[in-house]
Amino acid sequence: MRKSQSGFSIVELMVAALIGLIGSVVIFQVFAVFESQKRTTTGGGDAQSSVALAMHAIERDARQAGFGINDPNFLGCTVSAWDEIGSSAFTVPFLPVLITQGVAASDSDSLTFLYGSSQLAHFPPKLIQGMVSPAADYRVSNRHGFELGDVLVAAELRGIPLAPVCTMSQVRVLPTGAGSNDVIEHSNGVYVVDGKTLNTRFNSPVLGPNYAADSTRIFNLGRNPTINSYTVSNGQLVQQSFRGTATPLWTSIPIMDGIVQIQAQYGKDKLLNDNVVDTYEDAPPTTPAEWGQVLSIRVALAARVGQYEKDVVSPPTITMWTGGPVWTLTAEETHYRYRIIDTIVPIRNMIWKRPP
Repeated sequence: MRKSQSGFSIVELMVAALIGLIGSVVIFQVFAVFESQKRTTTGGGDAQSSVALAMHAIERDARQAGFGINDPNFLGCTVSAWDEIGSSAFTVPFLPVLITQGVAASDSDSLTFLYGSSQLAHFPPKLIQGMVSPAADYRVSNRHGFELGDVLVAAELRGIPLAPVCTMSQVRVLPTGAGSNDVIEHSNGVYVVDGKTLNTRFNSPVLGPNYAADSTRIFNLGRNPTINSYTVSNGQLVQQSFRGTATPLWTSIPIMDGIVQIQAQYGKDKLLNDNVVDTYEDAPPTTPAEWGQVLSIRVALAARVGQYEKDVVSPPTITMWTGGPVWTLTAEETHYRYRIIDTIVPIRNMIWKRPP
């Protein structure tokens, strides 16, 4: 007699396979949810780090801004400059900080900072002899602290009402002969520093007026003045920098990924003239006296978490700080999460500005 056979029927196998598939689907769904939450969490941490480091870079320049140029009589001047190597003209704002508002209300702003590098020059000397041509030497009331290769800005108040006129130049020779210890030559040519022969970069006989005695000041920005601009481009914080004697003269370098918005305002002492900020405004000053009221800036940065979410996770509008600018998101942008950081940075060299 044949023994009875035992095993699984095809129906039982199909039921077991179905149960296994259901279990696999559940496991993978749990895994997908976990991975999504993990990416959101790690992305949020990365965005938080990015926005903090980006703010640190801006804040560092803001605290240095205005060093060597904090004379309220000449703030706001547009400095005419010439690049000898590139044979091209350019301009520089003679300001500690310039905020360029975005074209639309929700467009990112840009920030530009200027400060000198000379540790020796103090109060800018005045011309004691008028110039007969743009290439004429500067004869100044005090040459202390000037060194070969220093970048200079000659500034004079002219017109009614008085407005500053400014030109960039560079020290090539500091004569040492009898009767010449107050002369600064800013002609084209070479100079020697630390055994290196370098070419002047910013002297041009075709730029600039003939500056008058007494009403003209000579500001010394040192050999390596800093002009840094911060903008947002393609989800990155980009720094454009002035490179002094290097070529090219200007460079643009992405310094932080994930930054998608900058908003900034001027902090002004408009009411009591007591070196205390009493208002924050988008509007830039228009006169040297108004520029002298700028004592701080308020800046907000937004970093985007890289994880795209299936659902809408951000509101259509984001207020960068209480009572501050409003950033309007597109429909696609609402599917991302954001990290916002804002701070107030004192422009300390303006708080310590020279009296007018």
